[in-house]
Amino acid sequence: MPYEYDSTLDVGGLTSWSAPSSAQPINNNDQFPLLTGNLDRSEATHISMATSWMFSPSHQFPGWLVDEDFDLSALCATIPPSGTSLPMDLSGQGFFASDRLQMNDSSDRNIIIAASSDVISESKEERVKRSWFTYLGTERSGQITPDGINQPTSVDERYREDLSRELQQRRITYEPLPSIDFLNLCIQMYFTRFHPIFPIVHAPTFRPSAKRSLLLISICSVGSLFLGSPYAVTQGNRLFERLNKAILASWEMYFVRGAPEALAMTQAALLGQTFALLSGNPRHIVLFQTFHGTLIAWARRQNMFNQDLATIYPSGMQTDAEASWRRWIYDEEKRRVAVGLRIHDSEAAELFMTEPFLRCSAAASAIASNELWSAPTSSAWVHALDERRHQQMVNSGYSPPLSTDQTDGDALATYPAFALYAFLEGKTSQIMERLSSQESLNKISQEVTPTLITIYNSRLHQNSQSDDFSLKAMWHSMFMILYCNMNKLECAVGREGYEKAQEHLEYATTWASSMDGHRCAIHAALILRHLQRIPIGQEPGIHVPRLLCHSALIWYAYTRFGRDDSSMFTNDGLNFSELQSTGIDAARVLFAANGFKKSRPTTSESSTLFHLIDLLARLGFRCTIYPVIFQSGDDHGFPPTEWGVPRRDTMAGNDPISKVSQFQQACIDAGYEKPDGMPELPEWDIETHLSLMQKVNISKSILSISSPGTHLIHGNHKVARELTRLCNEYMLDLVSQYPSKLGFWASLPLPDVEGSLEEIAYAFDKLNANGITLETNHHGVYLGDPKFASIFEELNKRHAKVFIHPTTPCVLQGDHDHPKSVAATPLTQFPNPVFEFLFDTARAVINLFTSGTISRCPNIIFIIPHAGGAVLPLVERFTSFGRLIGADQSLTAQMIKDAFSRQFYFDLAGFPFPDQIKELLLYVKMDRLLYGSDYPFTPEMAVLGLANVMTTEMRKMWEDEKEREMILSGNARRLLSS
Repeated sequence: MPYEYDSTLDVGGLTSWSAPSSAQPINNNDQFPLLTGNLDRSEATHISMATSWMFSPSHQFPGWLVDEDFDLSALCATIPPSGTSLPMDLSGQGFFASDRLQMNDSSDRNIIIAASSDVISESKEERVKRSWFTYLGTERSGQITPDGINQPTSVDERYREDLSRELQQRRITYEPLPSIDFLNLCIQMYFTRFHPIFPIVHAPTFRPSAKRSLLLISICSVGSLFLGSPYAVTQGNRLFERLNKAILASWEMYFVRGAPEALAMTQAALLGQTFALLSGNPRHIVLFQTFHGTLIAWARRQNMFNQDLATIYPSGMQTDAEASWRRWIYDEEKRRVAVGLRIHDSEAAELFMTEPFLRCSAAASAIASNELWSAPTSSAWVHALDERRHQQMVNSGYSPPLSTDQTDGDALATYPAFALYAFLEGKTSQIMERLSSQESLNKISQEVTPTLITIYNSRLHQNSQSDDFSLKAMWHSMFMILYCNMNKLECAVGREGYEKAQEHLEYATTWASSMDGHRCAIHAALILRHLQRIPIGQEPGIHVPRLLCHSALIWYAYTRFGRDDSSMFTNDGLNFSELQSTGIDAARVLFAANGFKKSRPTTSESSTLFHLIDLLARLGFRCTIYPVIFQSGDDHGFPPTEWGVPRRDTMAGNDPISKVSQFQQACIDAGYEKPDGMPELPEWDIETHLSLMQKVNISKSILSISSPGTHLIHGNHKVARELTRLCNEYMLDLVSQYPSKLGFWASLPLPDVEGSLEEIAYAFDKLNANGITLETNHHGVYLGDPKFASIFEELNKRHAKVFIHPTTPCVLQGDHDHPKSVAATPLTQFPNPVFEFLFDTARAVINLFTSGTISRCPNIIFIIPHAGGAVLPLVERFTSFGRLIGADQSLTAQMIKDAFSRQFYFDLAGFPFPDQIKELLLYVKMDRLLYGSDYPFTPEMAVLGLANVMTTEMRKMWEDEKEREMILSGNARRLLSS
């Protein structure tokens, strides 16, 4: 019967992962704990009173900051009037209309469209296209070619005036900068959080000045991203917009003023580009892509890519050390701007799947060591140079650049991390360029792999070395680029819409089933392991979100399109040279990432995929530049509906067998042709069920038998066991046919305890059920009854999920030898689901608490339908009367709330909106709420109508789309993956 709990958690049975102790570091050669959801990253922090305020020189924020005497008006005056680049009629449109925009405003990135019935059939690929980070909006066609009749053939006065207005430039009204306190906070955040991962400004000598006014504004805009305040983000957004216009309006003026100002402007522009990249605003992303070539042209004009490498470590020191130091800083900043541009160039190529502007060369990444760069004074700088000479680490005037034949481990070990970062980025874009030119994969692999293996073994292998730039993860991503055509894979999931997706579907299917697919899945899993170990207080590199998104895309395609071939899972089949040479057991990694099984999981069962998505979301604003592939529809392309967000139906109550089936007939024979006072047993079939899932945008539905259960005749245990087994195995058959769309709660033949214990073992060990469904009472025996103690003990040992469905309240009558269960429903004119289901839910839950079952079984997760039924208004009452009802005197309302937040989920099937939900939120937070449909006892039209009401009311209560998505599917994913 319908499992009125349409919380069919859009996810299904995800493989459980046992998290390792956060105190234990993960060894490179221990691949089993690699994907255990250890996302708190506490193992890398080691904070104590003695170390909490110890920063490396590169993390120190400047002591000068901006003092009270700093003239903001003068700073504003140094920024040229820049509002002269937009036509008057574009004041509220286009790229520069974002004074009103906040960077974290999801309306610019993830618009949930209330689709009318005529667009219900839109494909998932089209929705993915709209969600892609480069999507600006619907393309508009141009004017239709005129007929040539009555069209003017010459310019008249009116047309001339229109042209004048079109070219007229508007002047932006004066807008003061934020306060000094705000600027100081932004500067501090920039130098402590962002500067260590993108060191292009010499922090010890940077001071605000007229010549560096644009650079200061750019520093403040980037720093605003790390304040954690919507106000700060808005202010930073405005600073960026203003800065961008100022640079575009007057860039040539800075070249005329001299080299230092030209360098400062280029630094400001590079940081502005970084802001655009991190903002997640599609219009800013277009600015980043468009402006990138211009910035490279400016750098070339200043000879940033053709510097004398001998000046990195000068050998002939002049008498004036201070002047030499200042000249060296100027040259080093130019070198680092060039390195930063190379990083941007590679990121742009990998994000937009285009050819890079710059060519990768070994010497191009050469910069000074961190000791020289962070020297606070000229004397410290001279001392660092002397130390370097003393160690005889300079042979030709600069650090030896990397090259394809580089085998000197010592040289690699001393290479600056920022330079190695740029080198790996350049190698990645070089690989993409060579592959796009149809160069042989074997040839590229033979040339690139030895160099990468050398880098890993010489520089990245040791756990003791810090990895501030997440270079290990980048190293693994290079092999994903090498062995996967990411451009085709993105198209296959919908980047360019439905038609392009169909063109590349064959590639995605072939690749996902090939050895290259397994190889990339292994590297993606290792990327997750490395990135999970980033300390929570450390800012990840600007490439990290891209790596996570590509890794998630790899695992999405690997699980969505791939098919297993058992021959591939031999040790020889997964013997990849780059992993073998670095001491990584590929077979063990893939086995763990697959959920500790040899076959690949389905998309909805892949904990690795969901860990990647979760970690991407934890990066905050950075993840917004990536498409919402994994949120814009279900796993197999169900079209969107007017409710916009894919749902997890954890309460899809269904009779998994049709009316003419054995189950239906058994119900009729037992007197349940009108169960619980309903008019009839509803019709149910899998095709109709899947069709409704599509209409309501449900990506996964959990099936179960609801009231009256499978023990239909009191005392007839034999028939009950047979019927229970028949239903559970039938649901397994359905799940096997549609593994990504269905899961199931197994039924038990209670009150037959012995038979139920056998069925628990069979359901979990043989059928891989997602959990167990129980009725609120079984022939008058409620769940907290001592008779069921062994049942709950076994479920507790198995950490089971238990869905409790209401049924008709019963009492036992007759003598001990011939008891009979009789319905206890005084208002027989009403079907029991109207009132009695809610009251019996309260009886069952209260009974579980007062009997001590909840406290004795802390490992069981209970799922309660209908927003808790009638239990919530009774919490204070039954805890206050504990002595009278024989409950533990320590049972309090607060204990109930604590248990709710720890062991309970509540589905929202039925009519919780608009009022009942408000009371529920007094007891639990939104992370314990699930979507439920109550189908098929709730008919299809009612399911659609209730979903519409839910969507409307949820938007009133939760403005953030992410919060609504949690209720509709995110909480279910977490529940089923736990």
